[in-house]
Amino acid sequence: MPDRFRTANGALDILAPIADGALFRERMVQYLNFDVIVAAGRRPGQPGGRLPRRRRRNPGAPGECPVNRPVLLRESKAMSDTNSATPRRPSRRHPLETAAEVCAFVAALPAESRRVTVHLRYPELVRVLALPPTPEKRVRRLTIAVTVWRRPLERRAGRPGPLASLRSLAVRLPQSRSGRARVSASFNGTTLLSLAVAGLAPILIVARDLDGAGFPKIAVGDSAPVAALALLPTALPHRAQSVPSHHVDGVGLARAELGIVGRPEFVDEYREMAEDPKRIWIRHPFFVNLDGAIGTAPVRHRPVIDIHLHNPIGRLQSYHRAPYHFAALRAPDGDLLLSARNGWPRDRVMPDDLVVPVGAPLGPGAVRRIRPAEHIDLSGLTGVDSDSDAKLALRLVEIAATGVILHSLPPAFPFHSAGFGEVLTTLLRSPHTPVVGLARELRVVKQSREAMRRFGGVFSFAAAASAETGFRTLPKVSVILSSKRPERAVNVLRAMGSQTYPHVEVVVGVHGGPVPKSGAFADASKQVGALVAGNPAETLFGEVLADSVRRSSGDLLVKVDDDDFYGPEFIWDLVLAYLYSSADVVGKTTEYLYYEGVNQTVHRRFGIENYHTQVAGGAMMLSRAALDSIGGWRPTPNSTDRSVLWGIMNSGGIGYRTQSLGYVYVRHNESHTWAQQDSQLVRGSFEQWPRFVDEIVTEETA
Repeated sequence: MPDRFRTANGALDILAPIADGALFRERMVQYLNFDVIVAAGRRPGQPGGRLPRRRRRNPGAPGECPVNRPVLLRESKAMSDTNSATPRRPSRRHPLETAAEVCAFVAALPAESRRVTVHLRYPELVRVLALPPTPEKRVRRLTIAVTVWRRPLERRAGRPGPLASLRSLAVRLPQSRSGRARVSASFNGTTLLSLAVAGLAPILIVARDLDGAGFPKIAVGDSAPVAALALLPTALPHRAQSVPSHHVDGVGLARAELGIVGRPEFVDEYREMAEDPKRIWIRHPFFVNLDGAIGTAPVRHRPVIDIHLHNPIGRLQSYHRAPYHFAALRAPDGDLLLSARNGWPRDRVMPDDLVVPVGAPLGPGAVRRIRPAEHIDLSGLTGVDSDSDAKLALRLVEIAATGVILHSLPPAFPFHSAGFGEVLTTLLRSPHTPVVGLARELRVVKQSREAMRRFGGVFSFAAAASAETGFRTLPKVSVILSSKRPERAVNVLRAMGSQTYPHVEVVVGVHGGPVPKSGAFADASKQVGALVAGNPAETLFGEVLADSVRRSSGDLLVKVDDDDFYGPEFIWDLVLAYLYSSADVVGKTTEYLYYEGVNQTVHRRFGIENYHTQVAGGAMMLSRAALDSIGGWRPTPNSTDRSVLWGIMNSGGIGYRTQSLGYVYVRHNESHTWAQQDSQLVRGSFEQWPRFVDEIVTEETA
């Protein structure tokens, strides 16, 4: 990285008088009480390079100033200036709980450390720890401990990413599904802290690179704020790395096509460097402010949702009665006070109230507390002042993305459709009565989908990058359809032609007969621009799918069936889940089942918005790279979808079930590749209707 940026550091200006040599390192370690052993430098007159560590006997003693240490059940306020207080020492007893505390911890580290141990309360904070700091920090040994950790799937643990110069790796995970987790790595020599964290993070969180052909490399550059994480299509940030060897140094080859930086002057300097083929670093830099807004033009109080955090993973199931709900009030200082109310059963012990500061994005602790509730009653919210009310509105958008129903917002509260959209504004102002089943699901999905898609930083950055550079950062989707009954596939082709997601192609393999040259199938294929090919009857089902994949060009592949029903948001829902879950394969499930012969629709009990080992074969999405890594679809006559799931899970991958609206699995009297008795399929149903329920597909309510 250029020297100009190595020395840029606005977070430690208060320490500038002592920011040189051993005196700086000594004072930092003693003053901040970090568990850090300095690699270079020593106390004058003391042998060796290890500095003594002071023990904190009384964390609350006068004279010590922890950074807004969170009290129980209160989300900590973010620091607007790291100079305003002293970061507290992370320990097993007092782990770091907010992004601000993690940033302060990293900023106070010496340039080089022999050993760094950081205790985090929530695994989501590993993403903040992976941000490249300015100036850069290097470590020889790194330990990350997480207090509240849970396996995404039983008997499943993550796998480490690339760790250059790795010497040893130790992983300690709980025997049960949840508990404390600890990972440690040592290196031959020192390595960049951000690279070390990025290598260890996939053990603790679900993380995946963005697979595809021709995607620009997106790097997080100098002094990028935490809000930069919201703009990335991947959970973990990438940094603009230096050339690994002079043998592969490329003249005019940028370290990254797109870059996110946190200071406007860096944008100008990167652009100036881009004119020199020998100095080019980031070809197209973008300035991002502390709120996640792109560019220098002021965008006042425009929400930016981090879909990797503000999402419905683990929300309340539609067939569960809510254990509690919240009533939203204003705290005396203007913050959001969520007061717990009885749900069902009535004798359940209620959780304590939760106070959410309006000045900082919703953190992982608050998200975990809010998700189990069915709804939050906003009728008690009152205005305080224009600035505080606008910030509170941003927090409401983040909560809306988690799948908790927000309702009854007073008309006097300044939540205007001009800035937040008519759909979300209407939903937040509409009343709500506690309900289970499809009625609840229709409201939840519409609200969370609107919040994530309209305000997700991933999509804001994709639009900005496309407008300025022409690069596409959202994946292209290839819909793969194999059919022995082309006349049945007409409705599916029409449904794929009405998808709202912009980057879709359709590939059809006609199995066991000639490709119809006229009629409804030919017209529908032409209308959607489908690539159609015929396959002999003796060709196995898996071979037909494999041939269709070879003829496709998408980054993501979606398999659909010719006899099921699909809504216009079907592809968008899968892409959205693929991004916010970081899973290797995502899909809907056969939650809604239609018996064609008796004209009956049933709603079955399935766990959705959770990581899982099984998704519906007719609503399954995965990347081309993931499919190729397991050898593609096996040449089998049936259960071909299961063969893909087997391969993904056995290779260390993970699946995710998103919500099932927009997909109805159909049982008819003809043959099925999925052999199951109707009596088995109807087990676990808790709603049924003597008709085909159009609302499941159209998502329209009366």
